[in-house]
Amino acid sequence: MGRLARGRGETIFDAALVVFFVALSFLMIFPFWTVLMTSLVNIGEFTRRPVIWWPRDLTPLSYQYLFSTPRFVRSIGISVYITALGTLWGLFLTSQVAYALSKKTLPGRNFLLIVLTFTMFFSGGLIPVYLWIRTLGLMNTYWALILPIGVNVWNFIVMKAFFNQLPQSLEESAKMDGANDIVVFWRIVVPLSKPLFATFGLFYSVALWNSWFPPLLYITDRDRQPLALVLRQMVVSQIGPPGEIDQARRAARFGTMDMFLEGLNAAAVIVATIPILCIYPWLQKYFAKGVMLGSVKG
Repeated sequence: MGRLARGRGETIFDAALVVFFVALSFLMIFPFWTVLMTSLVNIGEFTRRPVIWWPRDLTPLSYQYLFSTPRFVRSIGISVYITALGTLWGLFLTSQVAYALSKKTLPGRNFLLIVLTFTMFFSGGLIPVYLWIRTLGLMNTYWALILPIGVNVWNFIVMKAFFNQLPQSLEESAKMDGANDIVVFWRIVVPLSKPLFATFGLFYSVALWNSWFPPLLYITDRDRQPLALVLRQMVVSQIGPPGEIDQARRAARFGTMDMFLEGLNAAAVIVATIPILCIYPWLQKYFAKGVMLGSVKG
């Protein structure tokens, strides 16, 4: 009887877990699905059914209009450029600092560790950073968005802990064959750290792609603004899409009055979300392993 009761209890528990995770998955997917459906309907159907499970008449007009506006298309290219360059810069600088400070023989190592750790808890503040960017002449340049994210302290700590765990015999044998520290890092350490680089590359990419506040501060030229800032102006400020936002002008261009502000904003959200959704499956196999690497020892 005890085994039977335990078997029934386990079955009920497993069923409850399935129901819970199905409900949780629905709550996570439903907002994205609603936005997607809103971007694919006309104003008449949206007015009748603000919450749309499945549209009766699919229309790509919102996407056609967005991609016909030069500023929106240009903002996508800008975001891709900033994300790619910023991710490479962040991974390069963070890994270099972490590898150097993982060596206990480095002069001033403890002092540098204290300085870096201090910045994780205390920062200079928004105004000093803004004045620093302006003094360096980086206003309205993409370097204002890329250079400050060079070393993320939390990423640095995890990377350093992982480098500490690498067998010293690998480096010693390479140096006996005539390799210097640079060769050891690129030929031995980097190949062994692929999950780590993939995971933190994803972190840097997502942060840069979704970042809108630094561009709001440092990029005043509308033609240089990335997608996240353009999307913020559309959705939060409700000023409509970039370019021609007048309904009559939209109708004159596409021969229809079916486009509406909510549909255009929903289409912009989908366009901004798809690149990140495409990156996750490629890096998923590295994600869990990369987060755990270096998290046991400090």
